[in-house]
Amino acid sequence: MYFQLNGLWRACRVQLEQFAGELRRQQEERERKRQLLEFHQDRQARVQLAAQRLDAAAAALAAEEAEAATRRSQLAAATGFWNYFRRRRLNDELQRAGTRLETARAYHEDMREAKRTAEKEPWPEFGGLSLDGRRAINGAVIAYAQLLYARLAESGLALHARQARTKSVHESHYGSRAECEALMSEIGAGLALVKSQKDVAAEVRTRSEALRSAAVYRHAEDTVPDPASLPSAFAGRGVPVREPNVLLDDFWDVYQVLLR
Repeated sequence: MYFQLNGLWRACRVQLEQFAGELRRQQEERERKRQLLEFHQDRQARVQLAAQRLDAAAAALAAEEAEAATRRSQLAAATGFWNYFRRRRLNDELQRAGTRLETARAYHEDMREAKRTAEKEPWPEFGGLSLDGRRAINGAVIAYAQLLYARLAESGLALHARQARTKSVHESHYGSRAECEALMSEIGAGLALVKSQKDVAAEVRTRSEALRSAAVYRHAEDTVPDPASLPSAFAGRGVPVREPNVLLDDFWDVYQVLLR
């Protein structure tokens, strides 16, 4: 009896671990896709802005090249001694035009490099699940733990299994042979309930929504709600009992499954 009850506890723990693992995989996939989409959109916007700046720089460079070419032509045409002062003025203007031209070339090259850098920026590393994502997963796991508790509590198996976790085999007593055989039969039915997926998704979703509405977190960065804020595991079942709290009593080792 003792080892079968421990097996029932482990079966619940395995269900929670598998459920949490699948939720985590799905949530990571969603958040990664969202991260890559946002990065792609941001990079496209930056590439577009860089292209616009490069076009403007190219236009400015062409204008400065044309200005410098005009000044060179004017200087070449200003022959004869009577154009001495005009050549001096044109030479000064050509030097200034040359300085502006070099500046325009440097800026154009900077804009070309900025566009190239934006286009080749690598995809970012995934930094891990968001706080909201971890809270959502934990809420669903707690909801599933409550569902497993509710399914096993009315027969007494939930408390029997917990007692088997807190006592040694020599301290455990389960009554007569007939009582043990009846309890073993109930354990078999309980295992079937634990592994059954019938209505699990819908009930966990309903419980998760109720938990999300009621959950209180002691600190802004906490991912596990205050146990006192949990709704009843028997909500909607019409069971007039005061049940243990799955978090306070760490049913199914739920704390080891929750994300931090």
